[in-house]
Amino acid sequence: MYEIIANLLKESKKTTVITGDGISIDSQKIDYKTSVDNQVYNGINLSKLCNKDFDKSDNNFISYYRNICKQISLNKPNKAHHIIEEWKNKKIIDLVITQNIDGYHGIKNVIELHGNINNFYCTNCKKKFNSKYYQKSHKCNNGHDNFEKEYTKCNGTLRPNIVLSGEIPKYLELALFNMYKSDIVLIIGTEMSISPINKLPVMAREKGAKLVAINKEPIESIANYINYSIYGEDIIDVLEKLNNLIL
Repeated sequence: MYEIIANLLKESKKTTVITGDGISIDSQKIDYKTSVDNQVYNGINLSKLCNKDFDKSDNNFISYYRNICKQISLNKPNKAHHIIEEWKNKKIIDLVITQNIDGYHGIKNVIELHGNINNFYCTNCKKKFNSKYYQKSHKCNNGHDNFEKEYTKCNGTLRPNIVLSGEIPKYLELALFNMYKSDIVLIIGTEMSISPINKLPVMAREKGAKLVAINKEPIESIANYINYSIYGEDIIDVLEKLNNLIL
């Protein structure tokens, strides 16, 4: 199976990779989920500030995302991320579509469907902030002169630039466009259990693409569409073996 998948990747004209939290497991030291359906912490719905309630300060929400930002900044991309980055640089793969919010895939040829936890913005004036600022304050420091020529602060509430529960994943149309152009879709570290994201590889398959899955557990949600798979093995080990066959 390794030789088959390696040859497919070498011969592919356009390969798109879809990743989930399974690829980042060795980079995580806290238990958090990136999916839109898992924004719950200690029984608290973390999505309640995503719309009209976002002007209220919620200490549980703020503490949770500050903790995630801190852990992501302390940890680093693992060997799997480095291999995928090398494949991008050497044109073995063309694009990464990720459900993860950690930013470990970098910024080159990446679609972050659920956003990036390293980025924040003011819900009032839309000014952008980084995660370091959010560690110190969840309020906007943007200012302007009013009609009396007095300097006033916006003081709006910051939110992470990620998809919260009930919100639509980002860049779905762009992701779908690339699915239609792909002849190989490589799914790594995700069970593809979330809709509408799990529809993307299905649509690619219906357009003639071959689906390849690498995951600890079988991907049951789209099992009938997958052409080749490697299940039950460590993801980093699998990618290292494929990398040795490809390069």
